[in-house]
Amino acid sequence: MKKTTKKIIVYILTFLAKRMLVKHHPEIIAITGSFGKTSTKAAISLVLKKRFRVLSPQRSYNTEIGIPLAIFNEEVPYPLYSLLGWGKVILRMIKKLFSTKRYYQKLVLEVGADAPGDIKHIMSFIKPKIGVVTGIGVAHIGNFKNSDEIAKEKETLIKSLGKDGWAILNYDNKYSKEMAKKSQAKVVYFGEKTGSDFQAAGIKNTLYGLSFGVSFDPLIFKEDLESEVKKITKPVKTSIFGEHFIYSILPAIIVGMIYKMSFDEIAQVLKDLNNLKGRMNMILGIRGSLIIDDSYNANPESTIGALKSLTLLKTKGRKIVALGTMNELGDYTEKGHQQVGSEVAKVADVLITVGEEARKFLATEAHKKGLSRNRIFCFANSQDAGQFLRNFIVPNDVILAKGSQNNIRMEWLVREIMAKPEQAKNLLVRQSKEWKDKTP
Repeated sequence: MKKTTKKIIVYILTFLAKRMLVKHHPEIIAITGSFGKTSTKAAISLVLKKRFRVLSPQRSYNTEIGIPLAIFNEEVPYPLYSLLGWGKVILRMIKKLFSTKRYYQKLVLEVGADAPGDIKHIMSFIKPKIGVVTGIGVAHIGNFKNSDEIAKEKETLIKSLGKDGWAILNYDNKYSKEMAKKSQAKVVYFGEKTGSDFQAAGIKNTLYGLSFGVSFDPLIFKEDLESEVKKITKPVKTSIFGEHFIYSILPAIIVGMIYKMSFDEIAQVLKDLNNLKGRMNMILGIRGSLIIDDSYNANPESTIGALKSLTLLKTKGRKIVALGTMNELGDYTEKGHQQVGSEVAKVADVLITVGEEARKFLATEAHKKGLSRNRIFCFANSQDAGQFLRNFIVPNDVILAKGSQNNIRMEWLVREIMAKPEQAKNLLVRQSKEWKDKTP
């Protein structure tokens, strides 16, 4: 898209989004961070829908173009560069703006940043009541110098919150305490470490779901209360697989309680929380194998989280780890892949890599840490890797598939080894015509 055309479209979308929000005054829950935004959005939305009319677009629209579209529940036109397509989208948005139809009470939005200043622009037209930071890592570091710069960008959301707002921060992340100092909003911490206001413990992760206890002060949201903190612990059981999803579930519990839902009511709703497409989703594979499809995207933090979950999983067959290159890591590219490679050696019986960086750094590090060369197979693209696996998989194998979105597309590998590839449209990410035209 030409810069001038993009600027015009962004201006129009921003203007319409402002008008829509001024007209209806929905309360906004904004989620940012280097990982877990979409899963956190899904968990929060599931909880709030029990009590409120909630708009939470399924797509991960979190940019200066995506967020206005999300506010109107619209989608990017295909092809992306079609002026006619954009004209139709804008006309639909104008029609919705003047509609008398009842709007949503709560908006749950992701907020991303590709470059410094992105979140400042987004905060100029959305005014969140609640801000959630899932954590800061090196994902999408490309246009930032380091993770410190990413943290500075993400804290823009927290600084924008008013005195009557809430900042929900990951206590286990080293940047959270500094963010809290710069917020005038009330701060609630979540995590596994002691000191978290909502602390997860006794975590159990099986194919049947993730369960854990949550330790918290039941009076934490009572105003003008002066009493000693007395924590209680209550159980949460979900149908989601992946230990790292506690960092999505805990914010959902906190948001629900801010809106005066009881813990027990929230826990009941969370029983129905399942994995999203491409996010640790279980799919039956060929020859009685099991695929853990985590192909939506990848960064070192989320990949190590997925490997940890695989480590704890008891299986009858081999654990095959299929990992693609992690994009947008900038100067952290080599170290990030090596970090993951070191973890792979602890869990994988077999390693499949896709992409040059994964081969050069990840596979090499896995071998250095003890994984035999004859158990490492490297490919240039995910389709070739998938076709290799078709002949390699045996009954009871468990295959974890994960990699970056652009140019890697591990869902192509997953499609090759699904027991029922005809179900790909319903089970896999990026199955629209727009994405299918982009062969990896």
